[in-house]
Amino acid sequence: MLKRIRMFFVMLAALMLIAAPAMATDVNNFNELKAAIAEGGSIKLLKDITGIEESLILNQKDVVLDLNGKELSTSSGDFYGSFINVNGGSLRIDNGGTITSNKTFYIKGGGSLEIAGPCTLKTLNSYMIGLDCSSSDGENTLSISGNAKLHGTSNISMITLNTSKSYANNILISNGEFHGVIEIKDYDKTPEKFQITGGAFSADPSNYLKKDDYKAVYSETDSLYHVQRKPAIKFEKKELTLSEGERRDITAMIFGVTEGKYDVTADSSSTAVKVENVSYNGDSATITVSGQHVGESVLTATLTYGEETKSADCTITVSGATPTPGPIDPAPKPVKPAIGNVPDDVKAEIKPELAVTEGDPAAAAKKIGGALAAEQLTRNKDGNTIVKPEVAVKAANKLGTLSSVTSKDVVALPVFTTPAIDADKDKTIMISYEVLGSDLKAKKPADVKVMKILGAENGELFTYASAITKDMDKKFTVMKDDDSGTIFTGDIDGYTMYRLALFIKDGGKFDLDGKKDGAVADPTVILGAEKRAPSGGSGGCNAGLGVLALLLSLAALPLVYKRKK
Repeated sequence: MLKRIRMFFVMLAALMLIAAPAMATDVNNFNELKAAIAEGGSIKLLKDITGIEESLILNQKDVVLDLNGKELSTSSGDFYGSFINVNGGSLRIDNGGTITSNKTFYIKGGGSLEIAGPCTLKTLNSYMIGLDCSSSDGENTLSISGNAKLHGTSNISMITLNTSKSYANNILISNGEFHGVIEIKDYDKTPEKFQITGGAFSADPSNYLKKDDYKAVYSETDSLYHVQRKPAIKFEKKELTLSEGERRDITAMIFGVTEGKYDVTADSSSTAVKVENVSYNGDSATITVSGQHVGESVLTATLTYGEETKSADCTITVSGATPTPGPIDPAPKPVKPAIGNVPDDVKAEIKPELAVTEGDPAAAAKKIGGALAAEQLTRNKDGNTIVKPEVAVKAANKLGTLSSVTSKDVVALPVFTTPAIDADKDKTIMISYEVLGSDLKAKKPADVKVMKILGAENGELFTYASAITKDMDKKFTVMKDDDSGTIFTGDIDGYTMYRLALFIKDGGKFDLDGKKDGAVADPTVILGAEKRAPSGGSGGCNAGLGVLALLLSLAALPLVYKRKK
């Protein structure tokens, strides 16, 4: 019997080791960083590393570099060579932070560089990113999808492409700010694989080489191509349904213009829809419309930029009955929290932090400690990972405190993490989402039901707070959609934006990364079902203990059997 018990614990230990998530390599200095890059895998900076005097080389290795809000910089503007060389491998930069160097990245041999996080890249007196496809080693890829800021040096190209012979680089830019120009060497035409679908460019060339089959405009001066978006306007949705008397804000995205130097107007093709107001600032326009009577209308938004005009259409149908609920529009998104006017001792306990979303369900599953599998996650229309509605339904119905919950009752918030900062250990992290009033699914803030997903079939409701105090773990509140930090206590208007603020203690039950590291990880949903009296069920359980209990029950099965006679 003792032998069988020992065997059981050996099995249990093995199962727990298999289930343990892969951890990133933490680095504190240059030697640790160099060794980690040579090995490949996930790397996380714990401290600033400055004064670097040696290049780093990714030779056929795949690396995910989590800057963690820290700084990487070379010794001075005299640093020679390329700082980070990607030779046939892949490098992903994520999670804030700053990199300052000359010739910061050099990609060749079919290498790949992805800038996915909101970091800042600065070059001192040379180019920032170089791609070399002058040999037949394969095509290189540069992808900039995060809200990064790239600051080039005056009169020096920010990104340099060597594209001689018949080989091309894959350049995919969908986000970010670019203060500099892009230089294409040894190429007699615009590159076939150069796609710009977003981002803001400071270059304003005077001579254009227009290509209608590309989403960018190139300026040719002394064999240099300077990049600038074509002026364009685009509705987020091409079709919309309103009921009579309903008032709605519609967003149109604006591209390729300089703020303050353009104009946006909107017209309705019929009296079924009335344009109430048009406002615009930066990269979007907000058009307020109302349904006047049953019918159909084409809403046309027109962008005027200098002598150019561009337009976009949205077909609006006005019905006499309340429309069937459709996709969330707009989807909830993280915004910078504002804590408002609270006492100093409260500020000392609470850390407002901008949530970092994840577009890859598999990566998101790892960041939340494996509480959910990648198959239980999906993406919303903004490309952010969320919990699948059916998973939330199971967790909500298991609570026993809500009436029957269905998928239409679920509004999933993007799964997020926050940067790990040592100074924030043991603090309560405040995260805010911008949410449309109708998606709060309640008439009063106190009636909003927010559920933390703790596992595949487990969840627990946040508690409403009408004020921000020291003890805010596992609580939420509803705020006005501005930077005042004012808590909203009135009636919720379905067509108004609000800020839903969540509070999660670092290392607490609702922090699914499982560590006291100054960061929290969270999958959360808003529920529309009504509360009911508890029927004896508990309010959720710890996912880690649930998995352990399951392992214990499964592993213990071989211990129960009849003794042979």
